[in-house]
Amino acid sequence: MFDYLKKLDPLHRIFFEAFFVGLVIVAVGLISSKLLRPYFKVDLPEICRSWNKKHIMEISLFTTGFLSYVLLEMSGINKEYALYKSQY
Repeated sequence: MFDYLKKLDPLHRIFFEAFFVGLVIVAVGLISSKLLRPYFKVDLPEICRSWNKKHIMEISLFTTGFLSYVLLEMSGINKEYALYKSQY
């Protein structure tokens, strides 16, 4: 499915994969916030309802996923974990 990723140089591959992980983190974060919202209702002033007009939560989630992936990949932790999992 992702055979074209093998043709990319390592740096471009890492950033492409990090972008994908960032999008997945945003999707999971949005879904979880929608599911949990009814259980944690907070009465906020009217002015607070418009705080997310610039999509700060989504940008933060994307940046978290993107940077986490890049750090795990470049530190070698991702590779070590993949090797560990392949033994079982």
